[in-house]
Amino acid sequence: MTSSAPYASTSLADLLPAVRYADPQLLAARLEDVRLPLGWWHATPLMEIDRVIGAEALSHQVAQALRSLWPHVELGDVLPVLRLLGTPGVEPGKTVAQVAREAGPGVVDGDRVLAAVFGSILDRLHQRGAPREESEGTRVRDAVSVIARWLPADAPAEVRAALAVLQGLEEEPEEGTPPVPVPEPVDDQAGDQSQAVELPAPREAFEDRDPAADAEEPHASDASPPPAPR
Repeated sequence: MTSSAPYASTSLADLLPAVRYADPQLLAARLEDVRLPLGWWHATPLMEIDRVIGAEALSHQVAQALRSLWPHVELGDVLPVLRLLGTPGVEPGKTVAQVAREAGPGVVDGDRVLAAVFGSILDRLHQRGAPREESEGTRVRDAVSVIARWLPADAPAEVRAALAVLQGLEEEPEEGTPPVPVPEPVDDQAGDQSQAVELPAPREAFEDRDPAADAEEPHASDASPPPAPR
């Protein structure tokens, strides 16, 4: 069964590659939790960790590991995804120690800021609080357009018929769309005063005539006058 979240199988090692090469004992002292599997940071999906201990506790544990194990590394190097996401207020070019020191004089202040940075990554990863920019109808129309564009010419007739049904649904107005008003017919007030107009003879009346007969039939202008009596 496929999860609705696009990154449901992402583990901490995917976001924080340094855990793959760090001392296991040092990692365990900062990340181990009795509620979680041993070495969970290697392969256990973060979504499952989030459900068990919560995003706040997870972010706090990662912040402690960042501050104590990689203080000299730039934040964008230890968490490469930050350079891709472009999180507002986060400078990937600063080291972990600089970010923690600028947060305040205490260790708690540094951990709080680093935890907030990792928490923002979790929110983006799991699409929490992401605004829906497109309606369901827009996504359906885009999907139908892609299918129509890439459908091969030799596709079976059943497939083409199914696409035609989808395209028909795509053209239907969405729910809540007010119907287009239809103008009512206007009564002809002058209908009783109108005069009958004689229409010309239909075209068929001329087409049925025999041209030869017309040629043989003398016209009134061509007829010879009768001879004068003697």
